[in-house]
Amino acid sequence: MSTVGNMSVHEATITVRDALRLIWEADRYPILGNEDRIVAERLGSEALAKAANAVASAGDPPEFSRWLNVLRSEPLSNVTREEILPLLYDLFDPDNEV
Repeated sequence: MSTVGNMSVHEATITVRDALRLIWEADRYPILGNEDRIVAERLGSEALAKAANAVASAGDPPEFSRWLNVLRSEPLSNVTREEILPLLYDLFDPDNEV
């Protein structure tokens, strides 16, 4: 795998849709015990780190980039998070398909 700076090309080319999916997957990680909270937090941190290099693809609606920018902003209020995460569940959760 080739690198650009200190990043692999794979990390440099993640799409906004993929970044949002990683954030959604981290959010839905099952919390059954204290150790699961640590794993979920790590997954969320990794997703946000990968999202820093996300690029919009031609098929992504413009709101995807806005959602990702809001989720990556610090500090993120719980209200803002609670507005966007349900949209990700609607987008990615197969149980929500019509």
